[in-house]
Amino acid sequence: MKLSALAKIMQVPFEGDDLEIVSFAPLKEATSSHITFFSDAKLLEELKVTRAGAIIVSPSFVEYVPSTVRILVHDNPYLCMAYASAHFAKKPFDTSLPAHIAENTTIASGVVVGSRSEE
Repeated sequence: MKLSALAKIMQVPFEGDDLEIVSFAPLKEATSSHITFFSDAKLLEELKVTRAGAIIVSPSFVEYVPSTVRILVHDNPYLCMAYASAHFAKKPFDTSLPAHIAENTTIASGVVVGSRSEE
């Protein structure tokens, strides 16, 4: 998802070069294709060296964000990230169709196959 589209969804102003964001990640683990957020002053040293592609921060911490990171400013970064995370959630399995077990499948002992499975 493009960072500009994500910013629009979160209703956060965005200017600058766009970026493809593949997921969100913790501040310390984020890479150039991730978005992260900063809301805990105890993690300020991690903020200063993050390698995230984009970050959501409050106005009071913008000055500590590395110059390589695209910045989205919001008064409540934690809440903003919660809204953003919904767009990266994995889709649940489609349970409207029965599972299918192929004829050549080997099933280990002790495995329970659901009642809606077909052979």
